[in-house]
This record gives sequence, C-alpha cells and structure tokens, in this order.
Amino acid sequence: MLSFNKSEKKLPNVKIISNKGQLLNTINENFQHILTDIYDKDIVPPQNDIYITLQFILITISAIAFYINTKCNFDQYKHIQWILTSLFFLINISCYLYDNIVYYKNNKSKPLCRNLSNNMVYCTKIEYKDNKDKWPEYYLINNQTKLYLRDFIDNDYKSIDYEKFKKLIQRDLVNKKHN
Repeated sequence: MLSFNKSEKKLPNVKIISNKGQLLNTINENFQHILTDIYDKDIVPPQNDIYITLQFILITISAIAFYINTKCNFDQYKHIQWILTSLFFLINISCYLYDNIVYYKNNKSKPLCRNLSNNMVYCTKIEYKDNKDKWPEYYLINNQTKLYLRDFIDNDYKSIDYEKFKKLIQRDLVNKKHN
C-alpha cells in the first residue's frame, strides 16, 4: 500500500491485474493517493481509538508477564501468569472480532483511510452486476458512491487511467461532500 503523507510525489501503481484481489488493492492505492493529493496531510490510517487502546493493553500485559517471568519464581506466580495469558488471548480475540464486526457492519467494505478534515472513514469494495461475472462492475465507496470501472479502467483490465479516476473522485465524492 501507499505510505501516508510522504513528501515526495510518487505516483501509485496503475498496472493491473491478474485477479480481483489485486484489482481492489490497486484501485485502493490510487484512491488513497488521490485523497492525499486533495486533502494533503489530513489522510491517515483508519485505526479506531478503541482498537489502539486494546493493542496498548496487549503490550502492557506482555511487559508485565515478561517482568514476572524474569524477576520472580514462576511456580510462585503461575496463577498470575495464567491470568495474564488468558487476558492476552481474550483481548487478541476481541480485536479480531472487532475487525470482523466493523467489516460486516460496513456491508463487507474494508476501511481504507480516514480523513481528519471531515472525520470520515473511507470504506471501499468492488461490486458485481451478476455473481457469475469474472470482473466487477463498479467500485463502491462508503456504500454510497458508485464509480463504474469502465469509466477509469481499460477494457482489458490492464491499467487504470489515473487522470480519469481523479476527475471521477473530484466530481462524485469530493465536490458532493463540499456542496
């Protein structure tokens, strides 16, 4: 993926496509790059504060367990070790469940990035006209904005027209949000 807020203006990869997963990743990389161009330093990873707090608690539990393991007799404190280990796995599982709940709550869209200027998380996915189709019909942003792939991807699915994609994002997403 594209790193956030780099000072140099390196264009994202526009070459596609050997499978649907690579298609979504390439479109997402271009979408993120366009948003970074438009909003400058306001585009950040989509981490939620709850998730970050849970990760911090995991690190703290690991540090406490390591300290007890190195400084104290394990037999004397093994019940504390088991409690910490259980808590560690419980929080790890809750992080996994949280990710899945957010994924299904957003209609199977994955969070891509967050815009600090309007506090919006962009979730994206590709949709098919018919489940039997080999290639998707459109790119869906936040389950609202549809960008048809034929408007910015070559017919043979080999590359993205970056300028067309940027114009579509400007017209259908950015300008509508500001109006």
